[in-house]
Amino acid sequence: LGRFRIVLSVYGQTARDAPQEAGDRTDFCLYVRDALSRSPELRDVVVWNEVNKQFFWLPQYADDDASVAPARYAALLARCWDLLHAFRPGVNLITSTSSRGNDNPDAAANVSHSPGRFILELGAAYRASGRRLPIFDTVGHHPYGESPRERPWRRHPLSTTIAQGDWDKLVQAYYDAFGTTSQPAPGRCVAGRCTPIWYMEIGYQTTIPASVAGHYAGTENVPN
Repeated sequence: LGRFRIVLSVYGQTARDAPQEAGDRTDFCLYVRDALSRSPELRDVVVWNEVNKQFFWLPQYADDDASVAPARYAALLARCWDLLHAFRPGVNLITSTSSRGNDNPDAAANVSHSPGRFILELGAAYRASGRRLPIFDTVGHHPYGESPRERPWRRHPLSTTIAQGDWDKLVQAYYDAFGTTSQPAPGRCVAGRCTPIWYMEIGYQTTIPASVAGHYAGTENVPN
């Protein structure tokens, strides 16, 4: 691999492939373990993708509007953490959340959890399980802003969005969710384990300099 570091991201073809039962979770984690076994140098694995959005994980809420996705994702993380760390102790298990969500089970579109709410409920499920081992090693987050016109450092203090400039909101959410537990969180190490934040996916609109415009084709989706 040389100077490159490969990160494996594993999720289903559709949101309805999200593992909901114990047997499905085991099958998924065994699949990931098999993928690792084929590449001895691979150690970074993202478990599912943007789990707080219905586009990738269904259901987000039960028929009675009760939140279910965070607890089921916590169970998936726990199963994969145990299986993958038993197989490769140095594996780095990474979560995946999106920067936005509406916390509305009856929304006409994009039924989802805001990242802060999802993280808090993830922590509540961890606490309720009584588990003493971690369920993830690295916080993975997609810190998109609310508009492609935004600067990367733009903050969103009046909304539930957690974009790149809102790193303090992300850190606080994990501290509130997992503080005093056995799960390390950003800024809080436990038993020698520390949890970094990885921004896994992000994009911003830019203006192409005239000197290199000839290398590009197509039309920008936002006017310069």
